[in-house]
Amino acid sequence: MNKRWNLSYAIILLAITQNVRATDPEIMVHEGDLAERGEVVATIHANYTFRGSRESGDSTWPSDKLTNLMAEFATGLAPGWEIGLHLPIMRAGINSDTSTAGAWGSSGAMGRLKYIHEFENGVFLGFNGEFAVFAQRFAVDTRGIEMRGIAGYDAERYASAMKPMRLSTRSRSFVPWRICKGSLARG
Repeated sequence: MNKRWNLSYAIILLAITQNVRATDPEIMVHEGDLAERGEVVATIHANYTFRGSRESGDSTWPSDKLTNLMAEFATGLAPGWEIGLHLPIMRAGINSDTSTAGAWGSSGAMGRLKYIHEFENGVFLGFNGEFAVFAQRFAVDTRGIEMRGIAGYDAERYASAMKPMRLSTRSRSFVPWRICKGSLARG
């Protein structure tokens, strides 16, 4: 897919998500791709909340103008299995009782185990499980466990993926979208 189409989809994505009011460093929609055994893959995910809450009411940073960046490192364990480490950081967007505009801070660390089974017809199913330790600037509950189902379809010219289920101990939620080879995917 050419870069012009990716830019067009990015503009549409911004229009769709401009009213998102909650934020979460988990901004990735997992596709059917996995690292090979012994291969190390590094990715960076980013999101920005244009209009969010200006007060948190607890120890967390308000979501208004908040930036989340997350480095993810993953490696394949066996066919269909991948393990990873997420290292999210945040940049405060506004001055508040709990934040100073422009301040950076770690959101925590997350360990991840992912399984994907690919069927011959292009359909894939799996799950993503995470255990996380959070900083109080991100979450009141400083420990979290999350299990998400993964479902999708991968064709030669496009792919679509979603995380249809979420079992989580985290108190905040975010509905991520991702461009997958020319299609929008919802998580």
